[in-house]
Parts: sequence; C-alpha cells; structure tokens
Amino acid sequence: MLAGLSLCGPRHHPPPPSAVADVARAGNDPTHTWKLRVRMAAEGDRRWQVLKQTVRQALIEHDLVGLRGMSKLPHGNKVEGFAAWLKEELRQKK
Repeated sequence: MLAGLSLCGPRHHPPPPSAVADVARAGNDPTHTWKLRVRMAAEGDRRWQVLKQTVRQALIEHDLVGLRGMSKLPHGNKVEGFAAWLKEELRQKK
C-alpha cells in the first residue's frame, strides 16, 4: 500500500486553534446573527458566573453538605441531596 493513501480519501489535519475564527470578526456575517450570538454568549457567561457563586457560597460559606459537621440537606445521600438542591437553585435562578 502506498504511504498516505487511504480508501477514505486524503488525510487532513484540523486547523490550529489560531486559524479558527468567528466569521463575523472577519467582516462576513451572511446569516446576520452576530448580535444574537454575542447576546447569547454573554447570557451564558452570566449564568455560569451565577452558578459558580451559588455553589461556592453553598459549599464554603453555608456548609451545605456538612463537611464540617451536620449536613443541611434532607437526604441521606449527600450526592443526591446536592443534585436535588442544585436543580432547584437553577430552576429558581433562570
């Protein structure tokens, strides 16, 4: 078999991360969704920040899972209790 040949076609390496760019930054936005994508990214970033702050406060400041003593979760299993608490927090903070 010849080197570099494949029945699936030629092999291509993915472009390096520096070569991948948002088309809107290049001045070409054929779908005209640049503003929508920027707002969506900002909202996603905001939600991650809220989640980060909420979990940090619950675990460190309020000792939700009881690492320093008594757990404040009504579940016997800390993982299930934390998952239920987190689901409710996310539902409230949409």
